[in-house]
Amino acid sequence: MGLLERLLVASRALWFYLGELLWPAHLAFSYPRWTITISDPRAYVSLAALIALGGTIWRLRRRMGRGVEVAAIFFAATLFPVLGFIMLYTFMYSFVADHYQYLACIGPIALAAAGIVKGLARVAPGKGSLQVVLSAALLVTLGGLTWKQCGMYANDGALWQTTLQRYPNCWLAQGNLGKWLLEKEQFDEAIVHFQKALDLDPNDAGLHQYLGICQLQSGRYAEAISQFQLGLQIEPTNGGLLNNLAWILATCPEASLRNGNKALDLARQANGLAGGRNPVLLGTLAAALAETGRYSEAVESAQRAVHLSEAQSNDRQVARLQTQMKFYQNGSAFHSPAQGR
Repeated sequence: MGLLERLLVASRALWFYLGELLWPAHLAFSYPRWTITISDPRAYVSLAALIALGGTIWRLRRRMGRGVEVAAIFFAATLFPVLGFIMLYTFMYSFVADHYQYLACIGPIALAAAGIVKGLARVAPGKGSLQVVLSAALLVTLGGLTWKQCGMYANDGALWQTTLQRYPNCWLAQGNLGKWLLEKEQFDEAIVHFQKALDLDPNDAGLHQYLGICQLQSGRYAEAISQFQLGLQIEPTNGGLLNNLAWILATCPEASLRNGNKALDLARQANGLAGGRNPVLLGTLAAALAETGRYSEAVESAQRAVHLSEAQSNDRQVARLQTQMKFYQNGSAFHSPAQGR
């Protein structure tokens, strides 16, 4: 972004943080990323309002004291590194995050606390018990809101589901909820969220890979192949995508979708990228070799994969590889069992 765009992002971010601090409603782990268009007059409203606020604070500093001025400067200066002038990786997803203002909020909170103390002293002078009751009520209210907010952090599923309830178009939340559902083997539900995430960002190779894995596990083999191919168009050297596509082309239970020669080419690429030290990729290479009738080479590759898995104490993978190797030793290819929808 150019300097003007960054300035517009920064001015809007300051108002966002101040608003969330004064009225902490609809808080979320991740907020939708704004679209800043310098040709749109509405993009300058936040900047104009910020300039007006700064001017007002400056003009009234003698009447109000310097507390407001100091709090405002502290707030803006502490937020400066995360306002967009310095580009952060997280800006790919959102220009703002609640935790960015944890330190900066000390300024406005100190100002508010001072205002409450002075206000109570004027409204109820000498009534210490009333001040205690009102302060306690404020703490109880804020504590209740905090307790309620903590519920969204119970687990990854709750975190991303809550985020989507508040901001349905947050593609980061769609993708991460899809990953959580994938880990829980809720493949059909995960597919829905991955598809929605790909609608906000179609050039994310990782999302194509995760969607393909879910479709593979659901028995949607042709669709899985299509997703892996789309992912490889974006990242041709993505080892995971190369491996997944090679595996399904070598072992797919639907014979019409198998392509041994293509699977072998992809498996060799993936194995080469890993330097021949990844047992999963070696296992896929073995399956591809067997699919092309190279059974002795398949056995050799599977044996190397078993040795590496044993060194990693991965007993489950060792058992799986040994089962597959029996097919190669008997002069046949290994085909995955059909998955139900």
